[in-house]
Amino acid sequence: MAISKPKHQTREAWLTAALWGFIDQHFTMAGYDVPSNIRVACGFPAKHALARKVQRVGECWAATASMDGTFEISVSPVMADPLRVLGILVHEIVHATVGLEAGHRSAFSQAAAKVGLTSPWTSTGETDDLKVEMASWLKDLGSYPHAALLAMVKGEPVRLDIHGIPLLPRSSNPPQSTRMLLLHCTDCGCKVRTTSKWIKEYGERWDCPCGGHLDSPGVIEQNREGVA
Repeated sequence: MAISKPKHQTREAWLTAALWGFIDQHFTMAGYDVPSNIRVACGFPAKHALARKVQRVGECWAATASMDGTFEISVSPVMADPLRVLGILVHEIVHATVGLEAGHRSAFSQAAAKVGLTSPWTSTGETDDLKVEMASWLKDLGSYPHAALLAMVKGEPVRLDIHGIPLLPRSSNPPQSTRMLLLHCTDCGCKVRTTSKWIKEYGERWDCPCGGHLDSPGVIEQNREGVA
């Protein structure tokens, strides 16, 4: 079966067409002017690009960080769903539009809400209306010319959810919480809790400050049987 050739041959061309062909006008309709000095690319963010818990899937660098005064926006290559990629791109363009110094505070959240993003503001989703609009953009943009790179967890590739969190398989043997063992001195009544690691390391009978012994339940039971 022949694979149809994408309209845009590179990811950067696709992202650039999305920015200036659709997102720019979308922001204008919402009352915001997108800076003209923006470059977009597919690339790993500088931080948390392959984090085990929450991965950063988009990033915007301030124009002051660029040698030619350009905002540099990147969308992580772990993302390939075109609608999700567009949502990430919209999020990062909000940063460039309101200024990175705003972080995800009031100026960002207000602009994000007006262009159709939803909270949490650090990891936004899209309203149904924005999703419908983005779907219409895709009719012109065509397919996103990219295949997702899989995140690696303990050396194994795993897929991510829409927020960049690894979808780990459920273990048939869930980890057990650490069991605390009780050591008890029958002379003074002192009680100390510890883990099996230290019992294995130092044995089941420890010296007690009173001069007696802190014993594990097993030792105490043996002593009782000996007395009986």
